[in-house]
Amino acid sequence: ATVEAIHSLDEHWNGGGYPAGLRGDAIPLLSRIINIAQTMEVFLARDGADATRSILEERRGRWFDPVLASVALDLLDDTDLLRSLREADERVLGAEPGRARRIDERGLDDVAAAFAEIIDAKSPFTWKHSTNVAMYAHGLGAQLGQDAAMLTRLRRAGLLHDLGKVGISNRILDKTGPLAPHERQAVEAHPVYTWEILRRVAAFADFARPASLHHEKLDGSGYPWRVGGDDLDLPARILVVADIYEALTASRPYRAGVAPEEALRILERDRGTRLDAAVLDALAAMVVNVEERTL
Repeated sequence: ATVEAIHSLDEHWNGGGYPAGLRGDAIPLLSRIINIAQTMEVFLARDGADATRSILEERRGRWFDPVLASVALDLLDDTDLLRSLREADERVLGAEPGRARRIDERGLDDVAAAFAEIIDAKSPFTWKHSTNVAMYAHGLGAQLGQDAAMLTRLRRAGLLHDLGKVGISNRILDKTGPLAPHERQAVEAHPVYTWEILRRVAAFADFARPASLHHEKLDGSGYPWRVGGDDLDLPARILVVADIYEALTASRPYRAGVAPEEALRILERDRGTRLDAAVLDALAAMVVNVEERTL
């Protein structure tokens, strides 16, 4: 029941939610309750009771079960309850340790790897994608003679390059048919979200830019910023190739991945125009090295 409730947290009473577009009583009761509770928590903490009342009234019968929304509106009249909630928040904040916990480089790698697993678990179509991109980016960097610090940046950037996809609806990410224009626009916004998240985290800010440029191309035909040419540094160029190579060679529920040799032939079509020639040479050498080790 708990798993079902979490899965349906974003369903709306009028059927306009996701992932299944459930309507009315088809939405698990626990999901309906938590949906209202989490909305109340956010608006009470940020904007107060009046704003919370307005949002409940606005969404009653649309997002929220109308009966449960009416109960929630009655709770807003309970001044003792609201005061106890404020006091509870203050006690929790007061119990926060005064000293920030510091983690070492290994700890940062573990954090990045954990988030990569969360990102890739969001859709069956991206299983192990971030982990593989990180592996390829690290290998390409090594092939190109980058130092240990750069290799660490490349690996972490690969792990977190798709972090922005957590803000994209699974209705879009899991769609097997052609995307509508507004869906394509939503998907192409995910590098922006990656940038906005990573640049705000001090430990990850030094690779936020290459991580968020993984869909850009040398000729400026990529997305979302149409960055090209000299504005794409080597880490960004490596991430672009690693991302495409992984997407081509990985098997997905709806199709098998292509062989490494075929992926190289596909990438060669964009040599020097959309993709960096030196990075493609490094990829070819890396693939040969891997094949020789497996013989």
